[in-house]
Amino acid sequence: MSQEVFGKYVSVLQEDKEKEGSYKRYPVRFIFLPDTQFYEKLISHLANNGSEVVELSSLLKRDDGWIDYSMLFDIIKSFDKNKDYTVVGFSEVVRFYKKSELETLIVSLLSDLENLGGGSNRRIYILCLGLYDLIYKISNEKHNRLKVYNPVIFPGVLQSETNINLYFTEVENLNELTKVQIKTVREWLNIWTKGNQISSPLICTSRTLNYWYSNAKPDNVFLIQKLDNEKEILKKILNFDFPFSYKADERKFWSNLLVDAYENPEKSPIELISSILNIHNLANVSLTDVWLLNNDTYKRWLIKLLVEHYSNLLGIDDYHKTVIEKLKTFENEEYIRMAWMTIFGTEQDSDDWFRQRKKLLMQINSHNINHLIFEDELNLILNGINDIELLKKLLTDITSAEKKKIIKLFAESFINESEVKELYPSFYSYIKGTVNYDNINNVQWIMSYISKYKNAKIHNDFTDELKDAINRCNGNSEKFYKWYFRLQYVNEILKNEHYDRIIFLDGVGIEWAEVVANAINNKKYFIKRAFIAKSELPSITECNKLDDGNPQPIQNFDKEVIHGSYYLWPDKLIEAIDFINKIINNQIFLKENETVAIISDHGSTCTHCLAKDTKIYNYEKAEHGGRCMVWDQGIVENEDYLVYNNKNQEKWVVPLNHISLKNRSPYEVHGGATPEEVIIPIFLVSKRKSKDEVKIKNYEIEAINCKITGLNRKVSFKITPTPHMKPVLIDETQKEYQLNETNGLWETELTKVKKQNVTIVIGTQKKNFVIKTSFEEGDLF
Repeated sequence: MSQEVFGKYVSVLQEDKEKEGSYKRYPVRFIFLPDTQFYEKLISHLANNGSEVVELSSLLKRDDGWIDYSMLFDIIKSFDKNKDYTVVGFSEVVRFYKKSELETLIVSLLSDLENLGGGSNRRIYILCLGLYDLIYKISNEKHNRLKVYNPVIFPGVLQSETNINLYFTEVENLNELTKVQIKTVREWLNIWTKGNQISSPLICTSRTLNYWYSNAKPDNVFLIQKLDNEKEILKKILNFDFPFSYKADERKFWSNLLVDAYENPEKSPIELISSILNIHNLANVSLTDVWLLNNDTYKRWLIKLLVEHYSNLLGIDDYHKTVIEKLKTFENEEYIRMAWMTIFGTEQDSDDWFRQRKKLLMQINSHNINHLIFEDELNLILNGINDIELLKKLLTDITSAEKKKIIKLFAESFINESEVKELYPSFYSYIKGTVNYDNINNVQWIMSYISKYKNAKIHNDFTDELKDAINRCNGNSEKFYKWYFRLQYVNEILKNEHYDRIIFLDGVGIEWAEVVANAINNKKYFIKRAFIAKSELPSITECNKLDDGNPQPIQNFDKEVIHGSYYLWPDKLIEAIDFINKIINNQIFLKENETVAIISDHGSTCTHCLAKDTKIYNYEKAEHGGRCMVWDQGIVENEDYLVYNNKNQEKWVVPLNHISLKNRSPYEVHGGATPEEVIIPIFLVSKRKSKDEVKIKNYEIEAINCKITGLNRKVSFKITPTPHMKPVLIDETQKEYQLNETNGLWETELTKVKKQNVTIVIGTQKKNFVIKTSFEEGDLF
């Protein structure tokens, strides 16, 4: 409002004061102002001319209190009849009166209030922001005295230059959104004090005013609207139009989004969400990582909305999208469970659908998630599926339930080795892994024996081939000593090797060597050399401590796997494989240019659990689950146990086979003389190959004998230089054979006598050969 307009107000007020007749009789004047710019200046002018200012806000008993129409009339009626008054806040209150209440109040003010007789020319100036049309209409229609007395004062300019948007909402904590925040009735009645500092929009969160909102009357000053939630605030005030619907139970998330939007007004909705989630490239983002790395439910809510409404911008698979859309909560447990279970609740059966599921499960598993929350449920579902092809599509090597199913399917010949390799690589390393031992010559029977032992363990059966193998090597003490004394102790091997330090894996015997080697290779470490060694008898830690080398002990495997719980099939097999992988990944770290010797002290056996024999012996002093005992006078060795004087000058009774010296233990055990208890691996490991080793890129592979007969199915090859990993022969059926070194040649024995093409594989290098039989022409040469 310009100074010229303000001058008109002053002039009109002066003229009104000088009028006679009804103007002198009735004191009430409604002064209409288009905005608050000169509100305070007009109040000062009136006060300087003797008018007492009454601020209605000062009459409130509490900040968010109320003044109803009868109270307001009584207040004005009680004014001293010998003084002029200026009432401030009137239009702000009466705007929320019902129509009938406002009409009653206006008519009463105009009709019932009169000045004293005589020379009294008292004025009650009621300042009004807006409401001109309404009050003028009531004055004209209900009072009908405008011809003799017009109570409305204005200079002829009532249209505000800019309307103020006044939004009412019960959404709290919005103080940061605008410069002026109306939280109470008192602040609303004092709005005039802000002068030209009032900015549009205004937001009113007063509970009282929101209660009376339905009566609120818009006009030429205020454009009034009710905003019922944060989504409407975002759209109307901050110009953020999000395409998702508002849900009352998600109100806390909308409140957070409101604050973030206010702090980033320049962004679009999708840019804002990306910024909050710290996503720089929507097309390549891993939403699994974003979900699992953000424990904030607000951010997970945004992820869900992002997937539901902006999936066209994301590089997200349909299966993952379905999983997120089906979530009812934002908890990790539900997200992880749904990743596994959604496949069972849809009619999708395409190979791509199963592939997408496995991809998602692998991404989740990289975060070391606990799956126990739904293991039982998953196990029940898997056991109810008889379709082997469907199981192959579903199974992964992540949960124990799936691992159990894979082992059982393999044990029952429903899946083959190549399928195990795809489904459960760590278990494949157990059954088909290779280690190139530097001292395997003349003791190759060990690999054959361990293969038979593993096969019995996998099938949970004390097989005839294992019984025969045990009898061949441990049928009596003479047979045992024949192979035992050909092996070296750990310290005898290490004294001729260079290494920087020793890591000691308690209880990790030869049975687990391929699993250890596979974990080392997966960690991108390099096995420089590997050896087979033996434990001192009895095969317990106390008798197999290194005298020097200061080894770093890792005893978790012996304590938690072997002795931690009863032997159950296939649970213990799974637990052992998992545990070894965790040890290698989480507890073994190498420095640059460092060589570490990874050794063990003994292995363990489960043959007594497989055999389930009745109790034979009852030696009360037997230790370690009946696997060893300090010798007592009168005990004579037999086909089940030997009496052994160890290097510590101790005399022990040690079982040669699965027979216990006392009760049959429910645990895996050690202390005896079976190969799986006694024979242990040694690995010399570095972080990377040496320069000399790196130079070796290709091997020369020469066929020495590729002709086989019914009596001799052995093939042999010469490989230069000596490989640091065991070569493998793959026949036409994709069956794999390990090549073992004997007198400088690499040999294996084929199962079938037939002409066929085979492939020798060393790392990434492959070479093809033709196997011929003696029945073919030309075989003489």
